[in-house]
Amino acid sequence: MRSENRKILLLLDNVSSHHAPETLTHVEIRKLPPNTTAHLQPLDAGIIRNFKSMISNKKALYYADRLDEILSRFGEDGQETLELELETIGSVDVLVAMRWAQEAWASVTCTTISNFWRHIG
Repeated sequence: MRSENRKILLLLDNVSSHHAPETLTHVEIRKLPPNTTAHLQPLDAGIIRNFKSMISNKKALYYADRLDEILSRFGEDGQETLELELETIGSVDVLVAMRWAQEAWASVTCTTISNFWRHIG
């Protein structure tokens, strides 16, 4: 940042594990006052809620697609029992969940983030 003469403001909450190194140049570190997390942090003010909502929508679509797939296979193959197949419907591998998170975060717009900052004043 020094080579580009850019300055950064880094806001930290007051968690004891957040130690601010004093050797940073071009970075100003400010700690938020105690007990103000819900009021001052935009992530807690709604960005996380927005993100979780997108993940929930992706999960619902995934489960609906899986259910359609299982029901169509059950109709074709009389040897499979619907009950056994339905037990696997809630299984989501880590890679799928990571893709959901990546897609959900990518769809959180700069405008959304800016609006939450405005909301908290």
